Amino acid sequence: MKIYIPSRGRADLLTTTRSMPDQWKRRTTIVVNADEVARYRSKNFGVEVVASPVRGIANTRLWILENCDDDHCYQIDDDHEFTKRDSAGKFNLLEPAEWDEMFNMLIGWYRAGVAMANISDARIAALNRTKDYVDSTRMYGNFSMNRSVMLSSVKFCRIDFMEDFDYILQLLKQGHTCRSSYRFSTRRAPSNSEGGCSVEGRTLAAQAKAARQLEALHPNLVSTRKVTPKGDAWNGETRTDVRVSWKKAEKVGRRFHLGLSKLG
Repeated sequence: MKIYIPSRGRADLLTTTRSMPDQWKRRTTIVVNADEVARYRSKNFGVEVVASPVRGIANTRLWILENCDDDHCYQIDDDHEFTKRDSAGKFNLLEPAEWDEMFNMLIGWYRAGVAMANISDARIAALNRTKDYVDSTRMYGNFSMNRSVMLSSVKFCRIDFMEDFDYILQLLKQGHTCRSSYRFSTRRAPSNSEGGCSVEGRTLAAQAKAARQLEALHPNLVSTRKVTPKGDAWNGETRTDVRVSWKKAEKVGRRFHLGLSKLG
């Protein structure tokens, strides 16, 4: 497994490598635009920093996949802190040995044929304290990818934002497994925080456009809705989001494998 952290404008805010053991840092690369390489290297994160020739998160994720020299490619946003649920149901930051446990879990899922996996958001994991993982659900922020499956099965860069939902839906509709861990989870910055996609043009209008595009790409599986965040995300402004029928997409995949339906 190779680990990549695409980042933009967050040299002073990057948390994902914090407390990551050296053996996993040796597998990790931060990917930034060429004009930020020197600044990121000056922070001494203990990992390799390389320049991407493309801009935008959708293009960058594809570039990473195409250039990863391992079939197991794990891409993580730059604002993560990883936790594990203890026997009392409390989520604590990972101890060194628990990093091994988490990454080895993802490696095991990859070897078992899971096309895409992730470590869930802490808010979602907190609502599912009795489950270790679930298939066919909302995933974002970090993606453990089977590179060969992704490149052969997914059409990339169809939308500028929320493209991860497009990946997952394409995979599910073809019968692939997508899995999210609830035993491990991540704490992360509020959506559209300083840096990252907020400097790549993710405005309320761009978000709304992407939501409508996703709905058009996956009719009967995606619908748009207005959401007003409760916390600091989007500075509290109402945005256009999507409601996705993940389990229905999974059923489409089963029918596709049986030859009972065509991809739409």
